Amino acid sequence: MTYIGKFNKLLRQIRQLETNDYYSDAQILDQFIAGLKDKLIKKIYPHAPEDLNSTIQHAKKYEMAMKEANCTKLVNLAIGKTSSIAEKKIDQLTKKIENYFTNQQQQQPQRYQPLQR
Repeated sequence: MTYIGKFNKLLRQIRQLETNDYYSDAQILDQFIAGLKDKLIKKIYPHAPEDLNSTIQHAKKYEMAMKEANCTKLVNLAIGKTSSIAEKKIDQLTKKIENYFTNQQQQQPQRYQPLQR
């Protein structure tokens, strides 16, 4: 279950046990924000969310953006590693081909020019 789901479940339980006056909306909002990951808190606070629902929407939006950014980083990393490995293989094959032709040239018998009279 996600943090948002757990928080909402706990909030429903609190509201069933206590009167609505026990926690103010501001206190509930502060508790929700305090439980977010630091990166999300830094993204949400500048927007000065006024209520829990808008804060949840902002949190979801930024969390999705962060996941997409991480996926992009992983793909770029994988592509970089793959191209690096491919470049090494190409270099190895190029050297093998060069060595092959060098050896072939060395193994060919020397042709002599006919003597000119």
